[in-house]
Amino acid sequence: MQQKKSALFLLGVGLAANLSACLGKYYHAWPMLPLNTGMYLLPLCLGVILFLTKLKNEQWSAMLPVLICLMSLAALFFPKDYYLPFIMSKTIFSYIFFVSGVIGRSFFFIAALKALQALISANKQAKENGPGRDAGTVEFVVWGFVFWTISMFAGGIWSYLGWGSPVVWEDPAITTTMATWFYYTCFLHLYLRRVWNLNKRLIFAAAGGILVFILNCYPEMGIFRMPDLKWLRWLIF
Repeated sequence: MQQKKSALFLLGVGLAANLSACLGKYYHAWPMLPLNTGMYLLPLCLGVILFLTKLKNEQWSAMLPVLICLMSLAALFFPKDYYLPFIMSKTIFSYIFFVSGVIGRSFFFIAALKALQALISANKQAKENGPGRDAGTVEFVVWGFVFWTISMFAGGIWSYLGWGSPVVWEDPAITTTMATWFYYTCFLHLYLRRVWNLNKRLIFAAAGGILVFILNCYPEMGIFRMPDLKWLRWLIF
């Protein structure tokens, strides 16, 4: 990130390629919803947020491109055609549920990065910002919480229109989504009540990034498959 112009140019090219791939998947699935594009949209949303912030905060901007690359790499290890276009997804509420959820996850991941950066220099941050400051983490948590809430309610409407019930309890994705919502509800409650000190709240926010990946990214990507290593077996034997 020391070569900012070059980095932004290369990142922009990568995000443009990412966008074209996602649009292609949508084109072939339309008007149905291709849920398997979630992991591919996530790096795109992270990159858009990075560009919108214009890299003003030098303390954490270098960490976000690393996260974008890691998320893109993780998506390559999962089957691209594991999900067929989802049934009963012609309603606009299915797309609101899907896109808002991806945006919400992006903000949660950025909040985790902000919290991690603050924890690395916790003593310095506490002295400079004073007690009770969250080093900017809460703004991203709030935005993530807003989009996550929109996603939950839109998903409930979609579920009611498609299956006659606002909640399908047999679907683990529903319960993990609600668990994530309650987790960040607790975070905001602790923030507003000032129950915990700065370090504890930052740990809570940083752990949220791990929680979101485990509960809301990994399960929906299907069965994990390592890349084809037949060439390696042929080379050895």
